[in-house]
Amino acid sequence: MITSNSSRLLQRIEEFGKIGANRQGGVDRPSFSAADVEARQKLIQLLQDRKLKVTVDPIGNIFARRKGKDEAKPPILLGSHIDSVPNGGKYDGMLGVLVALEIIEMLDEHQVETNHPIELVSFTAEEPNPYGLSTLGSRTLTGKLRYEDLIGVVGRNKDPLKDAVLRVGGNLEAIKAGYSVERGAYACFIELHIEQGMRLIKNGVPIAIVTDIVGIYRDRIKVIGESNHAGTTMMDERKDALVAAADILTLVEDICRKNDIIGTVGQMDIFPNAVNIIPGQTELILELRAGSKDKIYQARDEIYQSLHRIKSLRGVDVVITNILDQAPVPMNPEVISHMQKACEKYELPYLQLSSFAGHDATHLASITKAGMVFVPSRDGKSHCPEEYTEIRDIAVATDMIFETVLSIDQSMERS
Repeated sequence: MITSNSSRLLQRIEEFGKIGANRQGGVDRPSFSAADVEARQKLIQLLQDRKLKVTVDPIGNIFARRKGKDEAKPPILLGSHIDSVPNGGKYDGMLGVLVALEIIEMLDEHQVETNHPIELVSFTAEEPNPYGLSTLGSRTLTGKLRYEDLIGVVGRNKDPLKDAVLRVGGNLEAIKAGYSVERGAYACFIELHIEQGMRLIKNGVPIAIVTDIVGIYRDRIKVIGESNHAGTTMMDERKDALVAAADILTLVEDICRKNDIIGTVGQMDIFPNAVNIIPGQTELILELRAGSKDKIYQARDEIYQSLHRIKSLRGVDVVITNILDQAPVPMNPEVISHMQKACEKYELPYLQLSSFAGHDATHLASITKAGMVFVPSRDGKSHCPEEYTEIRDIAVATDMIFETVLSIDQSMERS
């Protein structure tokens, strides 16, 4: 039985974890940063050392191809992303890319010829970023983001997206003529990721097969009040945009609890953000997540119906712009079946779970048969320096995916 090289995997996790490492013990490797560029260069060098054919597409996605016996067959695609959230961990995203590389090395070292080519992918800008375009690489690859959606985008630091993409080897102008991958271009896509929750830990199970990825809905809410002197404007004369925004936060929590869905306001900007000026404007991002679009829309509508009371009470106006409306996405039953058989072969206990986090697999599911595997994250921690997964769990998942790839290679053609 072919098994993964745990010490090699662990060494690479530690090496990449140093790129963007900060004093708090976390990783600062946001999309298009110097650390992101450094990690990309290191990854490309590793891939070239394996004699793989490496390409960077117009949005900066990195691909590496291992030849199959029949190059006309659609590739089996494996991977994730290497960017991180601010002060994040060293497993989120990066683990899926390194496991994809380990599987290719397992095939090479044991001289396993596959019928299909095997491709590794590292997607650009999976995490939220200054450009407001998370899962940027996978959405562009699958045609959900087009040239006109991208060319005028400027980040919060006033850096044009087109310049950022050039820094990582892409070129938005190459998308102008139309760039996306047609359905059926890949036999399937498999993404390994840490769970980012407690379900595997609580059940003492080393692996989960993902059944679906919940819907994610985001609106930008601009609350417009009136700036004035903080010392001379009496309390009953104020139109304080920040106080009105605080009312919205409480409203979101109450309605989401009542409707049994997940809601968050994790980003807010205050203008002019000065100690002696009443905030005249706030901008916040509302995010709702659920396994059903109807549940998301019901909670959203209740929130916005209740905004009339806040507007009247605080004397403010509210402008709402939708920035993401991502439907729930099921993973492919055929891929799930291959994963289940692999778990049974290795006598691995496993759970079947929904993913409440968004992933690149969400978008790949629109063009191919997509599947995901979760490994435990200690104490459910993610997007923080405490993020940690035991190497034995990583090795078990790598071996299971390796077996899944071999099984799919013998039976699957394309979506």
